Amino acid sequence: MIIVTGEVLVREEHLSEALLLCKQHVERSLAEPGCLSHAFYAAPDDPLKLFFFEEWSDNDAIQAHFKVPDSQKFVASLAKLSATPPRLSMYSADKIVR
Repeated sequence: MIIVTGEVLVREEHLSEALLLCKQHVERSLAEPGCLSHAFYAAPDDPLKLFFFEEWSDNDAIQAHFKVPDSQKFVASLAKLSATPPRLSMYSADKIVR
């Protein structure tokens, strides 16, 4: 499984637009093959700081996601609304069954 985390600080005047972009991106991503979960959240102490959490079945699925034109457009659009460059981290993980 691949876990993707992201973080972006949105400029206040663009928050509504950024939230709509994020919601649309999540909805599109959830329909993609290999997407196990995809969500975003506002930080409790700063509603302008958005966090992303995604789970993908494997590396092929996340690489295919990055090649989707709408995904590329989302990243570029969100970057324009942000006070800082978006950060993205990816991890390979094995599920531990208890």
